[in-house]
Amino acid sequence: PTEIYTLPLHAALRCDTWKFSDSGFVDVAKARGADGVRVADPNAIRGALDTALASGRPYVVDIASDITAQAPTAYIGGD
Repeated sequence: PTEIYTLPLHAALRCDTWKFSDSGFVDVAKARGADGVRVADPNAIRGALDTALASGRPYVVDIASDITAQAPTAYIGGD
């Protein structure tokens, strides 16, 4: 049987449980014969994806994001 484990909300929101160090995904891809680019500017994402798709080979697009950014809280109807 499959068991489902859940974390309390306060544990799920702890940054240290999911924060990655600067892992160098592009370097790993290149070491394995692929190509890649790291993107930090949101305006450059489309161009990076276009380049990756046009390359015709394995390609990593490593998108850096703001760790403090959060999506808006969903509204759950009720009283």
